Amino acid sequence: MDVEKIKKLITKEKYEFLKHAERERELDMISTNEIENALKNCEIIVD
Repeated sequence: MDVEKIKKLITKEKYEFLKHAERERELDMISTNEIENALKNCEIIVD
């Protein structure tokens, strides 16, 4: 899956967190909005 496809899926809210990821996100006090923003603005450094 390429970065542009991930960005489109995030923008369209076509994703879900696994139970483990959701638990870890909550423990680390990271909002879903923070994750969405990080993924919308990501780039590949090394391919």
